[in-house]
Amino acid sequence: MTILDYKLQVFKEILPLENEYALKQVYKLVHSFLIEYRKNLEKSNKSKELGFDEWNKQFEGHQDLDSFLPEYGTSLQEFRKLIYEAEVGEEITMEEFKKSLGTW
Repeated sequence: MTILDYKLQVFKEILPLENEYALKQVYKLVHSFLIEYRKNLEKSNKSKELGFDEWNKQFEGHQDLDSFLPEYGTSLQEFRKLIYEAEVGEEITMEEFKKSLGTW
C-alpha cells in the first residue's frame, strides 16, 4: 500500500462512526500518537545533525577503529560508518530493504 492508500483507508474506517464518544476516543488516540511521532521525528532530525565522529562517541571504551571484523569483512570503523549512514540516511520502503539484503 502507498501512503495515500493508508490515508484513504484510515478515513474509510473512521467515516462511518457516528458515536460522539467513539470519535472522541479515536481523536485522542490519533492526537497522542502524533505528539509522540513528532517528538521522535525531532530526535531523529537532531541525530542526523551529528557527524560520524560525534555519533561514534556513544560507544564506550577506546576500541581500535582500524581493527578488522572477520564476521563482517571490514574494519570496525567502516562497520560503524555503515550503521551511521543507515541511521542518518533517507528512510526506505520494506521492499527496498528486502532487496538490499540480497546485496550483503
